[in-house]
Amino acid sequence: MTKPAVPLVTDSTLRDLVAAGVVEAITATAKAGGFEVVVKFGNASPVLGNARGEPKLYASLDTIAAQLLKLGIKTFNVDATGYKPGLVRGPRPDRAEAMKRATSQQSARDKTNQRSGTQ
Repeated sequence: MTKPAVPLVTDSTLRDLVAAGVVEAITATAKAGGFEVVVKFGNASPVLGNARGEPKLYASLDTIAAQLLKLGIKTFNVDATGYKPGLVRGPRPDRAEAMKRATSQQSARDKTNQRSGTQ
């Protein structure tokens, strides 16, 4: 696995940085399909990362706000320059097929229960 080009910060480290009072700014920065969270402190500007060591990409500002509130952060900036809406993750045809099967099976159970008088 190659290291990302940008430095990363974890949720727990961000929480510690905020508690220490060293965070100068947090900015949701637009990327293709979503936003990354950039944390500015001192001369560093790492991006909030995921467990796989990659930058987290958020589909909505609502999700970022909820995540930051969990970390005790009540304000952040937004830089929507170059924002292009789109999917953060690619389509999952396997999940779509599984949902169709589950719906079909539930429908069949419902019909059987209606005929037998149970619900």
